[in-house]
Amino acid sequence: MIAVVLACVIWAPMFACAATDVASVKTSAKRLFVDGIGLQAPVLSQAQMDSLDRLLRIEYDVPELQVNSCSPYPYDMTCGHALACGAQRFTVTPGMDVSVEQVRGENPDGSKLSPNISWNAMAGKKYTLIFIDFFSSSQFWPDNNLKVFLHGTVINADGSDLSTGTVLNIGFGDNFYFAPANPDTTTANNYAFLLYEHEQMLQPNIGDVKKSTFSEYMQWLNAPSDFKLVALNWFRGHSSVWARGALTAAGLGGFAPSCDKVEPLDFCGMKVASTPVSDIESCDAFRDVKPDTVQSQMSQDECHAFSLFE
Repeated sequence: MIAVVLACVIWAPMFACAATDVASVKTSAKRLFVDGIGLQAPVLSQAQMDSLDRLLRIEYDVPELQVNSCSPYPYDMTCGHALACGAQRFTVTPGMDVSVEQVRGENPDGSKLSPNISWNAMAGKKYTLIFIDFFSSSQFWPDNNLKVFLHGTVINADGSDLSTGTVLNIGFGDNFYFAPANPDTTTANNYAFLLYEHEQMLQPNIGDVKKSTFSEYMQWLNAPSDFKLVALNWFRGHSSVWARGALTAAGLGGFAPSCDKVEPLDFCGMKVASTPVSDIESCDAFRDVKPDTVQSQMSQDECHAFSLFE
C-alpha cells in the first residue's frame, strides 16, 4: 500500500490542500530535478528517482512575526515599513510556494527555529539528510557564479532521529538548518531536502563545498557504495523584505536585495493592504497591531523617541 498524507499549501489568503504519495512525488521531482525544467541544469538521475520509496515529512510551526524599523539590527532593514503576520503551522507539499519568512530559522530576538522532519526508517540503517538550494533558471545565479548553495547536512543518523547524527559545519555554525533567504527577487528558488539511506558510515573529505556543484558535493561527502536516495521534498522559496535582514545576519549582506526590488513582493505569502502612515503613532503602538497586516512607514523620529524609553 502506498502511504498518503494530506498537506496544506499556504500561499495567498486561502489555503489549498493536496494529497501526496510517492508516485506523484516521483512525477513532479523528475520534471524538476532530472529534466532540469526550472533549474540551471539537471541535478539528479532517473536511477535516483527510481530509488525513491517513501515520503519525507517537513513540518513548520512558526510564531507570529512583527518587524519594523525599530526591530533589532539587522531585522530593522524593512525599507521603512512595519510588517506583521500571524503564527503559521503547515506541512510542506512538494513544490509548494512560500515566502522566505514563513520558513525562517531565526526570530528578530535571536531565538532559533527549524522544521520538524520525519520519515519511516528501516531497522539497522543509517540516514543522511541534505538541505540544499538548487536555485532556479534565473540568470541571477550564473551572473553571480553560483551553481548550488548548501544549507545543511546531517550524516549518519540512527533511524529517524536526526539528533543522533553529526551536523556538518558549512561555515554558518553548527545548526543543521541554515534557513532560506532568497536574494533573487525575480524568481522563486527550489529548496530541497534529500534523504539518503545507508549502512556504512559516511566519512566526508575536507574542503570548501559552499560553491561546488551538487555532484562535487556528493564526491566531497565520500558516500559509500550503498548510499541510496529514498525520499525527498522541496518548496519554492520567494524573496521578500525579510531576506534583507536574514542575509545580513548571515554575513551575506552583499546579496541583500534593494528596497525597490522587495517592496512590491508579498510578505508571509499573503496579499495584504497598507495602513496609512497617520494610523501609526509610534513603534510602541505597533506592538498592538493585529497580525496578518502590513503597515506603512514609521519615521526615524518615532523610532528614536521609542528607543529613549527602552
